[in-house]
Amino acid sequence: TDDCLLTQLGLSIEMGIKARFWEVFLWGLLIVSVGEGAGAEIRVAETRGSFASDAATGVNSEPPPSPPANNLTVAPSVLLASLDDVSDVQGLLRPRGSTLAPVPGGLLSPNNNSVTLHAGIFPNATFELFTLELAQPQATDDSPVRVIRRYLSSDLRTYDAPTTFTISGLEAAALAKDNRTGEYLLLAFVPSTSSGSNGSKAVTFLSMDGMAWKQTSGGYEVDSGCTNTGLISHPQHGWLSFQRTLQRLKSPKPIPDSVGSELRRVVGVLASRDGAEWSALSPSTPLVPGVDDPPELELGIGGLGFIPFWYPIGGSKLAAISTNYIPSPSLVNPAASTNTTVTSLLPVADGPVASQEWWLGTAAGVANPASTSAWIRPYTLQTQLSGNAGIPGQAAAPPGFAITHAPLMVAQTVMPTPHWPSDGMFWLWQGQWLGLMNWRVGGLYAPGNVVFTTAVFTVPNEYLWIDLDSRWGSTQCNSAHFERCQAYVLVELLPPTGNTPISGYEKENCNLRKVHASEQGMPITWKPSVGGAPPPPLAGRLVRARIYLRDSTVYAIGGGNSWGRTYKS
Repeated sequence: TDDCLLTQLGLSIEMGIKARFWEVFLWGLLIVSVGEGAGAEIRVAETRGSFASDAATGVNSEPPPSPPANNLTVAPSVLLASLDDVSDVQGLLRPRGSTLAPVPGGLLSPNNNSVTLHAGIFPNATFELFTLELAQPQATDDSPVRVIRRYLSSDLRTYDAPTTFTISGLEAAALAKDNRTGEYLLLAFVPSTSSGSNGSKAVTFLSMDGMAWKQTSGGYEVDSGCTNTGLISHPQHGWLSFQRTLQRLKSPKPIPDSVGSELRRVVGVLASRDGAEWSALSPSTPLVPGVDDPPELELGIGGLGFIPFWYPIGGSKLAAISTNYIPSPSLVNPAASTNTTVTSLLPVADGPVASQEWWLGTAAGVANPASTSAWIRPYTLQTQLSGNAGIPGQAAAPPGFAITHAPLMVAQTVMPTPHWPSDGMFWLWQGQWLGLMNWRVGGLYAPGNVVFTTAVFTVPNEYLWIDLDSRWGSTQCNSAHFERCQAYVLVELLPPTGNTPISGYEKENCNLRKVHASEQGMPITWKPSVGGAPPPPLAGRLVRARIYLRDSTVYAIGGGNSWGRTYKS
């Protein structure tokens, strides 16, 4: 049945995933096929420039490029994304998830009707995009023919002629890159040839340059409806594939939908150290909605609805974009000759998008991200990734979009647009680039007067900075406008234990207000007391920050060498 129900790989849910291996008939770049009938094959066309393939050898005629530039590898000293990051809170402090905004500067997509699988950057500031597209031209009476294309660009406005990879029977795909080694992994989902199966098989390919692909000796089978949602490299587990699957509920849903009243779509995780043999992490439980969610909320819409990535940049914890949905009720069509169940509220059964939400991995989740307990959802039922713009003066992302790839992470020094205020993370959706300032998946917002303390961190040799949004609602703050001047942030430094501020670093000497709209943050500086000496240097010392704020959001504290631009105060 089309219900994605198989108990496999030790998961404590009923998952339609099982390990499977095929004999490899032919290795090489231009044609790769697998056994058991009409298997998968990769054909490469339209190769151009320095990445042209040598058909005689099946390898690149030039050495592969270096791994992509990871020019944002230094994480902030303290990330302030959830209440778990702070202590000793006094007052009402709320986690606030950020929204994506269209990136200004005329950035374009190579194909507005494509699904982006991967976006990266090389050390020479060349951008790389992999997309899933419909092949053209295509006969109207044929089933859709999908191909994977690789584009290069120096400015995200114009693109070189693409390299096209044709995989026979391609239905869906996922692609990721390990920035530590430069290795790519491609999961290609093609029709299963197993007897009695109506699902797919995931055929896996590896590459060191994105051009010469070599099929592995393994893969896995996927029942109908259990598509891949996200793919990521992991320093301990190799590759992780986040799969949409079905879970049987203990209590039926009040209103049946397209999968009935006893099932809901959730996310499971498979791991592979070599891209060939896949199994569940142990222990492993599904990623599921929480007790405060609507009971029919489901994860992983469209097969690309749970996209994991390392956050903050530098890989200190995992984050993900979860695209959630609430299925439409299934109704009986009274005009049908039989009691055929149909979903008649909308032309599609599985949708529409209900929300897009940030998930954050816990410290335990870095070691094993394969359970709901490995993640926190600080912004549950509070925000969507579309809505109010996350960038001052910029419009918001459109409602109902679904992110399909991990972010392109770019330092401001190599940004192709002069209008972006900082280092950033960028996603491509239906021809439009959407962005978020670095470190700003979410922060801590104080509607009133609030005090809290950060974790212990080491004072850097360079200046400290704070990533915050503390803008006044008016450029003037006199008796006629003071109601719009609520925002302030005060910072003092404490030793690792005790609540007495370090001399010279009291809050009275550090008043951060009226951050300009074009700035992401500012240096933290302490003025000398009246008639006093400058505060003593603290570089190398362990401290905590005690932050006082109102009508402001704070995101992170870090050292100068981890900031995308140089501030001088």
